[in-house]
Formats: sequence, structure tokens, C-alpha cells
Amino acid sequence: MNLPLKGIIPPLVTPLNNYDELDIPGLQRLIEYQVSAGIHALFILGTNGEAPSLSLQLRKEFIKKTCELVNKRIPVLVGITDTSFAGSLEISDFAKGAGADAVIVAPPYYFPVAHEEMIEYFETLAPRLPLPFLIYNMPSHTKIHLTVEIVKRAKELGAVGIKDSSGDMLYLYSLIEEFKDSPDFSIITGTELFLPETIMNGGHGAVAGGANMFPKMFVDLYNASVVKDFELNYIVSGSGRRIVGDNISSFEKGDLVLLGPEVPHSWEILESQRNTPPSCITTHFYENIISSDFFNIPELEDVEDLLRRANRGISFKGSKIKKIRAKLERLINLKGLESYIKLLNVFDDLLQVETFEYLANAIELPVKFTKDLNRINKVYEYVFLNIEEGVKLEDVADLLHMAPGSFCRYFKKKTNRTFTQYVKGVRIGIAAKMLIETEKSVTQICYDSGYNNLANFNHYFKSLMNKTPSEYRKNFR
Repeated sequence: MNLPLKGIIPPLVTPLNNYDELDIPGLQRLIEYQVSAGIHALFILGTNGEAPSLSLQLRKEFIKKTCELVNKRIPVLVGITDTSFAGSLEISDFAKGAGADAVIVAPPYYFPVAHEEMIEYFETLAPRLPLPFLIYNMPSHTKIHLTVEIVKRAKELGAVGIKDSSGDMLYLYSLIEEFKDSPDFSIITGTELFLPETIMNGGHGAVAGGANMFPKMFVDLYNASVVKDFELNYIVSGSGRRIVGDNISSFEKGDLVLLGPEVPHSWEILESQRNTPPSCITTHFYENIISSDFFNIPELEDVEDLLRRANRGISFKGSKIKKIRAKLERLINLKGLESYIKLLNVFDDLLQVETFEYLANAIELPVKFTKDLNRINKVYEYVFLNIEEGVKLEDVADLLHMAPGSFCRYFKKKTNRTFTQYVKGVRIGIAAKMLIETEKSVTQICYDSGYNNLANFNHYFKSLMNKTPSEYRKNFR
């Protein structure tokens, strides 16, 4: 297995005929569907795979069959977390014999584990593991949030990466910052919503539950995150769903969208006209086009501004789109200076379009707060341990020995957001993950993510996600 591990890694569901019988034909179809979509690795026996609900014998059969069917085409990662220390070792040894490439270790669940105990657990387990291992931060299921200090110790013991499913973007940023000089240590998000920010800020990929259903869409999104080109798309025929940054919406024939190099995106065709295959005119041009000396003239200031705004994704509307389509069709067959002149002509037309909308929220890069990392991590830990019961400003301020007002000013200075905004973001991130990965009702998710009022939950969710919870879930179904 090559390091660092990166890309799209679906946490494979476990196909069953009944509670203790593996659906082998279904597993074969699922694996081929994933591999053909270009995924980069598979993670089995995780949360989506419902590992804690499966018998030991069924887990072993699942490992064996998966490794046989994958046949070394991509890495296979096996979750070995168990309430029993010996059980984790047994599964890891079996995974090694079956041909798996790595194991993933989350904290033992059910009983609460203190930080010192968690470090001791890794120190005892790591030397006995027969395969490379990643650690798995899942505070909502394990009753402990893996602090950066715990992660650092796990890395010293040989961990090759971490999957973070906390739903906390600032914690994710702190991991990227802490391990930026360790190129072989993978920072992988378990929250699909964070994939764009993860890649753009130095992370390596996502364990994306939604990739069970839409693997190619997530692979395309990852590829778009690592390729630095501008892109202008005109939909000639077909309709479907698109992801642009943090925006999930539908598209249809006649849509025209300009995308900057910093905005990840993916299109998925869901419908096409009878006897007319889906079609799109796509024009790529290099990121450094606006940094060239040619653009440093007053006549092109408006074009430069347009391209900078394209990092939010711009959807253009109106009657002038047909004229632009005709020019894009001609541009396909042009080369050299003639193509460059025609592209400038298209830019001029885009500036004349009066109706447009931004698809994604503005991207905010994290500030560097290395020297404050330990203090900020105390805040992260407190929030995640208390998110369901209730977060109290006075309590978190006491952790840093500050008055509430001083703490609020400090937190905003270091993170570029208020503490209230941060807590709301954590709650909404947890809720978004549950909407995708569970069948819980919106009302139940409201309470599980720390809200006491459904109306407030719906309001805050829509304000952050630009969709109601029901609309957000529908986009992934």
C-alpha cells in the first residue's frame, strides 16, 4: 500500500440475506460498482458496515470474501474495533491472513475511556498489530474525542493516518496544521461535507458514506479538488445533480456555470431525453491565466474580478446564454492565439449577463494558530463531550481561565468565527452526517444533534446549508 493513503474510500455497507448470512452475489456487484468508478480504497467493518452488530464469524467471512473479490486492485482497510482487546487482535490477524492492506482502530466503545487510558491502549495494541494501522476519531459513538496529543502519540507508535468523523472542521484543520511536515501521515475526513476544505487545505481524502451509492460523483469531486483549472460548463442535454463546494443542487439543459480552480465540483446525470445522450460543452483554462502579465492591464480588470469570483461557482441565466453557447461550440475547434481571443470574447459576454447566482459559500481558509493549539483543542474536546447535553459558555471559558467576554474575543480572533457560530456549525455538521447515513427522522436528528426546538433547528440548518434538512437528505437519496 502506497503512502500517504488518499482519495475516496467508501465505508462499504455489509450486504446481508439475513442477520447472519452474507449476500455474496450482492457483495460482488457492490465491489465491482465501486472499483469501476475509480475509488482509491475500500474500508470494511466500519460504522456504515455495522461491524458491532455482526458476529465474529460473519465479520471474518466478510473480510475473506472482500479481499478475494478486490484481488489487490485497490487497498482494503479493515475495521478491528471491539470491546475486547483480544477480539481486536484476532480480527487484525485474520485480516492479515486474508490479504488486507491495513486496519483501522477506533477507541473501544461502551465504557468511557480517559485520555491516559486511550494512550495506554494504543501503546499496548500497536506493537501487536500485523498490518499498518489508521486511527478513527468517532466521538459520537465512542465517548471520547481523540485530541491532537493522542493522535501525535498514535503516530509515534506507527499510525499512518487518521479518519476523523467528529464533524468538527476546526479540529480537522488543527490536524492538517500539526502534521503538515509528515507527508506520509494521512488526514482523512469522515464527513463528506468537508471534502472540499480537506483537500484544499492539505488533507488527503474522505471516507464518504454516500460513495456507496454515488462513487463516481465523489471520485469526480476529489479529482476536481486536486486539479487547479478554471472550467466553464454548458449543459447541452440531460439533467441531474451537481455538487459545487458546499452546494448540492440540480442542473438541467441550458445551464451555464463558471468554476474557479479552488472550488471542488461534480456532476451526475440522472435523466436524459429519449434518443438524445447527455452532453456538455466544457472549456478548461489554466489557473495562472489571471496571474500573467497580460491580465495586468486596466481593460481586463473586470475579467480578472469575474475569474476571482468564480471560486464560489457562478451560474448564469437569461437570453444571452444561447449566444455564449454558440461561441463555446466554435471555441472547441480553435487553437493557439485564435482560441485565446475567442475565450476573451466569451469572458466579455459573461460580463454582460445580468442574471447570475453564486452556487457555493465563500471559502474561508483557516488561520494559523499553532501556538494556541492546545488551548483550542481543549475547547474542541469540551464541545464534543457536551454537544448533546448542552454547551455552556461559562464552563468553556473556565477551561482557559478566562472571563466569558475575553474568551469570546480570543476564540473569534484565533478561528475567524464566534464561539456560537462554531457550536452551531458542529451541531449542523453532526446533523448533516446523520441525515445521510441514518434513517432517523428529522425530529430525532434535531434532538440528537443538541437542539431542543425543531423550528430553530430547521432555521439554522437552512442558514448554513442553503437547504432544509429534508431537502438535504433528498439530494443524497
